[in-house]
Amino acid sequence: MSNAAGYHWWAIIGPIPSPTVGGFLVTPHDQGRRLAGTAHIGPLRLTGGDKPLVEWLTCEPHTLFGVSKFVSWPIIVESADGGERGTPAHRDASRLLHRLVCLLAIGWDEPWQERCTPQSLQSLSPQIPESWPPPPYWHGPPGPDLPGRDEPIPSWIPAAWDSLAGDEVLSGIASFWHQGLLASPRHPSLAAVAYTAAIERAAFWLAAHGDERIPAVSGRRRVDAAIALVSDKDEAELLKPLYAVRSRTAHGGGLHGIETVTGAFFSLKYVPGDIARGIRPVLQSDLTDPLQMFTRRLQTARSVARRLIMHA
Repeated sequence: MSNAAGYHWWAIIGPIPSPTVGGFLVTPHDQGRRLAGTAHIGPLRLTGGDKPLVEWLTCEPHTLFGVSKFVSWPIIVESADGGERGTPAHRDASRLLHRLVCLLAIGWDEPWQERCTPQSLQSLSPQIPESWPPPPYWHGPPGPDLPGRDEPIPSWIPAAWDSLAGDEVLSGIASFWHQGLLASPRHPSLAAVAYTAAIERAAFWLAAHGDERIPAVSGRRRVDAAIALVSDKDEAELLKPLYAVRSRTAHGGGLHGIETVTGAFFSLKYVPGDIARGIRPVLQSDLTDPLQMFTRRLQTARSVARRLIMHA
């Protein structure tokens, strides 16, 4: 990775801490995932961190009298393919990191993000920072609750890197889906707009690239056909009102999620099981509640848009 003429930089990427607003998890997180060894993607070398990073989040807006623990295993990214040191090289490096975190977010269905901007080796050596000390009123263990679990980079990502590098539209679709993932905890209605746009644009991309199952005309028919490629009937039925939901936000300023009731907890209903048939009892969201129905639709839109991007 050495290149005397290039700007040799390093940075840190990792899952971004997200609040569990309204007592409902809208952005998944795997606190045990640790990159196994070293991986190369395009001009970037990825090295799994040698220790976990423990951070602490306040429990706002539900309460300011508590904290939650966020554990991750960040990744160190290095490259020596940049130009001369300075603002243009820094921006080029950040664009590479953005493409990388978009791919990892899609691959792992988790909000990865640039956690430490490109640094010069002359200023600081590549390293994961020390974990934050626990607050004085924390009574649990200060470190991770689960051991690290080695996991390789998804095998399709190096090829997908080249696809995004050569296709501005496809790259934009991935970026917009990623923005929806980042917005979900606090701005779910805007996240729904982002996921819908990603689905719509992916459908257009597939039609433009000769997928005969996607009609070349009629945006709504394109979207329905694209959703049908990667979803089951229940998911497709759940997403039928998605266009109207998106439009009420994008054109009418409508809010459908927890924005106006941020600290309210969701109610769960008990569904009894059937021991004779091997069906376990479960706690389910109350889908008669419009707020919970929207959240279910939002999660489905995220998942379907992700699968559609991977398909493209």
